[in-house]
This record gives sequence, C-alpha cells and structure tokens, in this order.
Amino acid sequence: MSEDFDELTPFDLSKLESKYDDAPDVLEEIISIFRDEAPQRLELLNSGVRDGDAAQVQKAAHSLANTTGTLMAERALALARATEASARAADYELMSDRAQELAAEVSRILEQMEARHTG
Repeated sequence: MSEDFDELTPFDLSKLESKYDDAPDVLEEIISIFRDEAPQRLELLNSGVRDGDAAQVQKAAHSLANTTGTLMAERALALARATEASARAADYELMSDRAQELAAEVSRILEQMEARHTG
C-alpha cells in the first residue's frame, strides 16, 4: 500500500496564525517550543535510522507527531505517524524512507518559522 503524502496539505503558517489570532502569546509559545525542540527530535530520528534503532525512531516520530499536530501540519503529522508505525513494525527500509520524508517536511516548517522570525 503506497501512501501519497504529497496530496496532503503542507504546513501553512498563516493558517496557524489565524487560529491563534486572538492569542498571539500562545502562538509565539507554540512556535518557540517547536523551533527549540524539532532540531533535537530530528537528530534523534536521524541517529535512530543510522543506528537501526527502531525504538528511538518510534519515540522521535511520536514526539514529532504530537507537535506537528498542534501546528496543524497535516503532511508532517501523517509522515510522523507513518514513520512511527514503520518503526513499530521494524520495517527498517520503510522506516528509513518515511523518516527521510518526515525530516524534510519538518525542515520546511522550520524554514517558514525562521523566515517569519527574521522577516
């Protein structure tokens, strides 16, 4: 079964900003936490794949699923769940592929946040 993650909605910072329009301090806290924690989660994800540590990949993907869900990042959330499921199943090839896609998607989210922060 092949999943087409490209059909899912990518992260949209303006959508997130609209959701928290009446609570900008909450929005800033959410963005700040993600910007601080996502690089650490990506490192755990990547090192888990590199080391063949499915439990570590599963843990990192689960954490990223939680945070990308909060961000309403549909594509990243689906990729995180797929990565977590493949790690749980010890499907190392699929786990590696999904983790790579997830890392790229999380990096795109971080780029948008960085552009907002510096812009």
